[in-house]
Amino acid sequence: MADARLSKAAAWMMGSVVSFSLIAIAARNVETVHDSFEVLTLRSAVGFCLVVIVGLMTGRLHEVSAQRLSGHALRNIVHFAGQNLWFIAITLLPLAQVFAIEFTSPLWVILLSPIFLGERLTGLRLGAAALGFAGILIVAHPGAQSLNLGVLAAAGAAVAFAAVSIMTKRRTRGVSVIGILF
Repeated sequence: MADARLSKAAAWMMGSVVSFSLIAIAARNVETVHDSFEVLTLRSAVGFCLVVIVGLMTGRLHEVSAQRLSGHALRNIVHFAGQNLWFIAITLLPLAQVFAIEFTSPLWVILLSPIFLGERLTGLRLGAAALGFAGILIVAHPGAQSLNLGVLAAAGAAVAFAAVSIMTKRRTRGVSVIGILF
């Protein structure tokens, strides 16, 4: 039973990796024709339709409400800004460098969650963050090139995605998954 769950989780994770890679490749190919706002607006519209369809199919669309609307709006604005920064970064930097910088997002969550969620910052978490940051420095080679718009965009995206993670966790304290997705 546990093996089946593990393989199912691995399949979902692999699907996510493939999907994000395809998004990055597609964004690079359309960036000369469409700007990031156009691409993200279409992506958001498709995502909205999918959430509504899934909500209707599962009978959970009634869980969507206008309560805490300002928190949802702020989370979506920050996420949209982060996605735009990410699209800008992938047009200016090698994908490996963008992904390495993007992997700082969980480190930002570790550092910011005590402030915004009241979580404890333990020595183990700090050690994990330091080790993760060292790995990112190895991959990203920050000294190999000067600070530029691509690096700043990727870093901004990472911080925005961390903020979205924290805001989403706060939303889970009283809002259903379908409500958050909507």
